[in-house]
Amino acid sequence: DDGNTVEDSLSGKWHLVQVSGGFAGFNHVYEPGTISWEFNTANNSFKVVNTNTDESLEDLFETGIYTYGTATNTATPELCEEVILLDEIDYGCFEIDNNRLVISMVEADGYYIKLIRF
Repeated sequence: DDGNTVEDSLSGKWHLVQVSGGFAGFNHVYEPGTISWEFNTANNSFKVVNTNTDESLEDLFETGIYTYGTATNTATPELCEEVILLDEIDYGCFEIDNNRLVISMVEADGYYIKLIRF
């Protein structure tokens, strides 16, 4: 075991299917294929392909290449040990379960983000 199980499970293409939360309490659902994130664990980047044309929906990232990483959770360690940083911004706790990736910081009026892999 090389200790990179998070990196190994994160690697590859994911489809953004839900973004909710925030102070206003919105919930936006996307068809798989509308927005994809592809994580490259070799260089800690992720490529976003975003074909959403509805400007009123929160979709987080425009098409482009961004950095990602993980860090020790110092704000809410009782919720999770590590947080995920997307484009150097703390998006909160994350959980990878089979073909589902959930990123959540709802305890601080942040986002709940759900991606699936298929």
